[in-house]
Amino acid sequence: MHLAIVQALLPRQAWKDPEALVFGALLPDAMPPGSNSRMSHFVACQRGMRCYDLKEFRRLYGDKLAEEGLYLGYYLHLIQDIVYRRFLYGPYNLHFRTPAERELLYRDYAILNRYLIEKKGLAPIAACPAQAEEAEIRGRFGLEPRRLLADLERDFTRAVEGEPAFITREMAEEYLGAALALCEKELDALKTGAPLLDPWELAWNIRRDS
Repeated sequence: MHLAIVQALLPRQAWKDPEALVFGALLPDAMPPGSNSRMSHFVACQRGMRCYDLKEFRRLYGDKLAEEGLYLGYYLHLIQDIVYRRFLYGPYNLHFRTPAERELLYRDYAILNRYLIEKKGLAPIAACPAQAEEAEIRGRFGLEPRRLLADLERDFTRAVEGEPAFITREMAEEYLGAALALCEKELDALKTGAPLLDPWELAWNIRRDS
């Protein structure tokens, strides 16, 4: 879904470094097996609420967002994940607490990957950009770009039959539209100097988020 969103953004303007932008939009998920992705996603908690701390990301890397490369893609990933959390916990009230439920959810992702690859004409990433290996943020969180490429290749070749248990194709399309719209709004704000997203205005209740 991250790849579908960022590739939908590509034809909407001329980018300085589209390959790095696309890879950056996947990079927060390049965590080593068994590690906690909350660090790479800038998770913050406050008064029973949780968010992905876009302000902290901008404090650390705001000067790099104008480069329109790896860090901007990374920032857009965080925005997309905010939309996704609010999408699941809000209108659909979906919470995946048990191992069995989480296993079914990841099966849904596999089914939806195949659907989106075919429906959106998604293209795989051929190589890891040099920026990804050299970026400070990679070392900060121990990210593994080459493992990400291997995972992505598996997503493009894996075929899972059947219907999703939780996230239907229609729900996926609804989410993609909402995430794309918010990404475009934030990109416009970055260009024009308009107020940027306040992550706490988009936070969700962690009492129901295990």
